[in-house]
Amino acid sequence: MSDAAEVIELNPNQPTKDLYEVGEIPPLGHVPKQMYAWAIRKERHGEPDTAMQVEVVDVPELDSHDVLVMVMAAGVNYNGVWAALGTPISPFDYHKAEYHIAGSDASGVVYAVGAKVKRFKVGDEVVVHCNQDDGDDEECNG
Repeated sequence: MSDAAEVIELNPNQPTKDLYEVGEIPPLGHVPKQMYAWAIRKERHGEPDTAMQVEVVDVPELDSHDVLVMVMAAGVNYNGVWAALGTPISPFDYHKAEYHIAGSDASGVVYAVGAKVKRFKVGDEVVVHCNQDDGDDEECNG
């Protein structure tokens, strides 16, 4: 975690881990080092059932405007299918990360927030949808 994120204090007697199995729920406020994700890699572009594979990846560090959500449910839509296929454009044309995690629709619980986030706090239950932000605009970014 970077200094830009706020995390709730844990009960010191509560055990924590660096990776939780699918279905396990970390203690509220504990952000593990790694997570499971359905990842797409450029060399696997093709049908979604082969392009998307479960991998262990690092939990991303938050920037000041970010909210980290433990996803409880996610949707698959045409954006994920296109990302897997690599057409009409590959997500790797926009970023140089080794993998891409598809998804723009989810629900879950907030586990950490960036320093500039004002409308959400750790423990909030949220629904996530595709969105654009406008830098420091509080009305847009919450």
